[in-house]
Amino acid sequence: MDDPIDKFNTLWEQALLDTPLKQKSAVCVSTINEDGFPESRFVDLKSVSKCGLVFCTYLDSNKGNDIRRDPKVSLALWWDHIGIQIRAVGVA
Repeated sequence: MDDPIDKFNTLWEQALLDTPLKQKSAVCVSTINEDGFPESRFVDLKSVSKCGLVFCTYLDSNKGNDIRRDPKVSLALWWDHIGIQIRAVGVA
């Protein structure tokens, strides 16, 4: 079986080539807010390795506060131009 991180990085490299996207590394991150509801927003994905997925945020933002309260998160991305959708869940 292919390593999922290696496969992700291969697809990411492919998606960055000749992309029509203005925000090339935008991904949707969902957290759980203080009322227990999911909240989603787009962030800039910086890197992906066996250590995890790194994205930008401010620690004192709503997203940062949500993660501090409940570290369960999900990430979704859609690279329409190469026909790929990826979802990931984990703990931040």
